[in-house]
Amino acid sequence: YDQAKEAFQKAIDNGGDDADDYYCEYVEMISLCNERLPEGFEELVEKAKKTVNTVFDPKHYIKLARAYRATKDYDTALEWLKKAIESEACSGCGYASCEEGYYELGITYQRIGDIEKAIEAFTKAIEIHGHCGIYEEKLAECKKQ
Repeated sequence: YDQAKEAFQKAIDNGGDDADDYYCEYVEMISLCNERLPEGFEELVEKAKKTVNTVFDPKHYIKLARAYRATKDYDTALEWLKKAIESEACSGCGYASCEEGYYELGITYQRIGDIEKAIEAFTKAIEIHGHCGIYEEKLAECKKQ
C-alpha cells in the first residue's frame, strides 16, 4: 500500500485535470496504511460530489464511495456503490456491468463485518467478470471468517 500511496501522491502533485480522480485512491491507501487522513479531505469529498453530480457513471460513483469508506462513513459508501451497480454501464470506462462495483461493495461489507453480504457481492463480481484472482482471494478470505 505504501508504494501505491506514493504513486497516487505523485499523480496528484503533477496536477492536471485528472488529479482529483487519483485523490480518492490516495486517501484510501492512507486509510489502509492506518494513517491519518490529510487536511482538506472534506473539501475533496465536496469536490468529488460535484463531479459525480455532472458525470453519471459507475466509475465516479465508485471513486466517491472509496472516499467515504476511507473516512469510515460506510452507510454513504454503500449508497454510492449501490448507485454504481444499479446504473447502466458507461462506454469506455472499463466498468462494464460494474463488476468492480460489486467488488467494492464486498470490501465495504467485509469492513463492517457483514460477511454474508460480502460473500454475495464478491460472488456476483466473479459471476460477471469470470475468473479473477483478486475477487476470488477476497471471497476465500470471507469464507474463512
